[in-house]
Amino acid sequence: NTKSNWHADQLSRANDPQDYGWSVALFLLAQSLWKLTFTVDCFASRRFHQRILYHSRFHDEQADIIDTFSTTWRRHVCWLTPPLSLIGDSLQKVASDQCFAVLVAPEWLAQPWSTLLRQLTVSSHSFNVIDYLESSKCNLAQAEALRNPRWRWKLWLLNGPRN
Repeated sequence: NTKSNWHADQLSRANDPQDYGWSVALFLLAQSLWKLTFTVDCFASRRFHQRILYHSRFHDEQADIIDTFSTTWRRHVCWLTPPLSLIGDSLQKVASDQCFAVLVAPEWLAQPWSTLLRQLTVSSHSFNVIDYLESSKCNLAQAEALRNPRWRWKLWLLNGPRN
């Protein structure tokens, strides 16, 4: 039945280090820094999303889209909080769909996507990750965002190139 499926789904994500979110305060900081009105939260879940349309990686009746890469970002101002493994794909999507976005990600120069990140970046703003991270109590200690204490986390204002 639906209730037991929902429960099983929640249990399967209980120890997922990618199931964390960013506080509304960080979202509002980005909006005020760059005078933006976000239209979609591209990497969200029912538990961790901003109060706008959101795309989920998993089945979710409340999400506008399942799999954000399957739809266009072209006319959107996107709030991007991808798992670390999807940062490169997210940057490619910003470039190909020619959209505006704010990416929440560490400054990680050793990654192959760092060149594209620099090309798309209009501005950036550093923040203390622990001040803005939200997670369930069982998840916080292993949240992917805390994997490397030396990472410098930033809000990255991105502008996909226009032809």
